[in-house]
Amino acid sequence: MPPPWVIPANFDGAKFRARYNLTREQFWVLGNLLFLKPGISIADDPPVIELNDPQPEQNRRLAQEQLSETPAGQLIRALAAVLLTEINNLRAAVIPPLPPRTLQQLKTAIINRIDDGTAD
Repeated sequence: MPPPWVIPANFDGAKFRARYNLTREQFWVLGNLLFLKPGISIADDPPVIELNDPQPEQNRRLAQEQLSETPAGQLIRALAAVLLTEINNLRAAVIPPLPPRTLQQLKTAIINRIDDGTAD
């Protein structure tokens, strides 16, 4: 499947569909992302910005905000805690057993990845 594109606020699906002679089944919009069905290409002149070429600083800021005390941040932290538990179970099962990781180590690793841009 082609990567999704970030669409501008003034995106008009009907004009986009007409410009590229697409049907409603060949693309869809979810939030501010445009997705194309596999095999569909608009590479000649897409009126959208490729997600693979984003504004890294804006993405880092958004990621940092998501880790804050918001409902989305709480969900992310809960998911990370569950995954950490599973990882620690696997670490304990190897021979020789590896020491478990803590939530603080995981949080620090995530924040470092966001801050230094290696999570982009």
